[in-house]
Amino acid sequence: MNLTISNSNIHDNTVASGSDGIQMEFRGNSQSFISIDTNQFSNNKSQAIQLSSLESAVMDATIQSNTVTRGTQGN
Repeated sequence: MNLTISNSNIHDNTVASGSDGIQMEFRGNSQSFISIDTNQFSNNKSQAIQLSSLESAVMDATIQSNTVTRGTQGN
């Protein structure tokens, strides 16, 4: 998998609508290349970004130039 998330405003979620701004989990022997660049994260109920690579999964993640603010909720 190749995924780029850039120039986005990810904000104001809740437990009912997904508490992390971005959450990805990879399993088995998958391979992923993730780029999260130049985004605005604000007022997410939990983490702004949560990535997990489990079992034999391989992940190459680049996270840069993002702005994260807490607002009224979140970590």
